[in-house]
Amino acid sequence: MEIFVRTPSRLHFTLFDLNGEIGRVNGGCGVALEFPRWKMTIKRNESSNEDHVDGKARQRVKLALQRVKEVFPRFTHQSFNITVNEIIREHAGLGSWTQLYLAIAKALFILDDKETVPATVHLARQLQRGGTSGIGIAAFDSGGFIVDGGHHISSQDPEGSIFFLPYSTMIRAPPPILMRRSVPRDWHFLVIDSSNATRLGNGFFDESQAFEMNCPIPADDVGKVVRLVMMQLIPGFVEGDLVSVRKAINSLQFIGFKKAELKLVDRRMIKIMRNLHEKNVACGLSALGPTLYCILEDKSRAIEIKEYLEGILDDFNLKADLHVGTASNEGAKITTC
Repeated sequence: MEIFVRTPSRLHFTLFDLNGEIGRVNGGCGVALEFPRWKMTIKRNESSNEDHVDGKARQRVKLALQRVKEVFPRFTHQSFNITVNEIIREHAGLGSWTQLYLAIAKALFILDDKETVPATVHLARQLQRGGTSGIGIAAFDSGGFIVDGGHHISSQDPEGSIFFLPYSTMIRAPPPILMRRSVPRDWHFLVIDSSNATRLGNGFFDESQAFEMNCPIPADDVGKVVRLVMMQLIPGFVEGDLVSVRKAINSLQFIGFKKAELKLVDRRMIKIMRNLHEKNVACGLSALGPTLYCILEDKSRAIEIKEYLEGILDDFNLKADLHVGTASNEGAKITTC
């Protein structure tokens, strides 16, 4: 038996509350996308006791497979063949690792016994995903526009500072999903995935440093973020009102924790974002970036902005893959053959 897996990527629009005064932290919202994506086939290796990975991002996939086998010992003495056809670039703000871990874990459980495959949220918790945001997990599960409710602050740390650090520093259950809504089919997303734009340090240390240096976020800023999300962004997605979505997305870039995230991003990407704001385009930074995204009313408008960007990227000495596509309203697709 062979398992075919196609995952979405995810955009993370913003974290809501990194203040913590009311006893919860984080919370956030985002969208699952059809592109970029992981696309792979997984089957048992019947001819060898060693795992074998072909195709793209081989080292990353080997590391993810090794991690899954460490967390779920039932697979330790089994070997697998994985062929990777499409990838989500790492350290780009698109949730690459969460999708990869979940894709491999789901496939291995299906190969082992498709009648007893654990829930995605259980797999994510065991694999230590979702300690900050639940958007990537829900994107894998069901796609769409997603809102999560963050995490309760317990007495584990009397000072509370640990709760402002990213998921990699501690084990937490993924947050509850408060809302999931299908994205209008006409809306198109333009993902600006630059291969030579930088996120300072491009790794865990700087991500932790962003939390340590900027949290707690002032309560007034949290209030502004939540007001924009509740009164513009969510209604915009529910009512198909892209004008409201654009106003919210563009405003959210410069308040709350998103403002701190922008400090870690290549200045050239920020200039492009402001350029697009001037053209009345909804444009934001996904998670810690450096990937930017645009939300457009239809495919023709998305292609128009894509062609515009192709004409100016050289002026900024930037190289970028420009992905035009729709939201994923179904999540990961897993089939057997």
